[in-house]
Amino acid sequence: MEPLVSIITPVYNAEEFLEETILSVLNQEYVNWELILIDDCSSDKSNEIIEQYLKKDKRIKYLKNKKNSGPAITRNNGINISKGNYIAFLDSDDLWYKDKLKNQINFMLEKDLKISHGNYYFCNLKGKILKKIRTDIEINYKKLLLGNQFKTMTMVIKREILTQKLFPDIKHEDYAFFLNILNQRNISVRN
Repeated sequence: MEPLVSIITPVYNAEEFLEETILSVLNQEYVNWELILIDDCSSDKSNEIIEQYLKKDKRIKYLKNKKNSGPAITRNNGINISKGNYIAFLDSDDLWYKDKLKNQINFMLEKDLKISHGNYYFCNLKGKILKKIRTDIEINYKKLLLGNQFKTMTMVIKREILTQKLFPDIKHEDYAFFLNILNQRNISVRN
């Protein structure tokens, strides 16, 4: 059986993009996932969109922060309730290709990897590709110190390496998170 992947999606005033983001998960060829949508006290219609999709698919989970907490604490709240063997991240204004999880999980299983990443695109609001970002095939702690090549939405991490290293509540929390993980485990990330 395919391992369960927990997809962590912080949501804050994301009504403009949220439905497309959710659909990019629902359309995944890989089906053993849970999507955890964490509302960080949105004041728009994000909550209504989430409620609609909760009724459509039992793999979608909903958590609401008691107060606006920012992306680090919101992601950590999602990780803390997740049940998957693998953790993936998808921000509420990002999209995945339908084969993203299938290809990445199969690659990680085949190579026995604990963490992986990939290339990505920057698009405008109409979905037009503006720039393709190519990352190094293998990145270790020393290479990451030279600059963050990762985009959170490309990462998949095996739960066992998270232990207590979650997102710190600082600016550029994602970069600090990746540095902590690579330094802690002295591992490399593969693309």
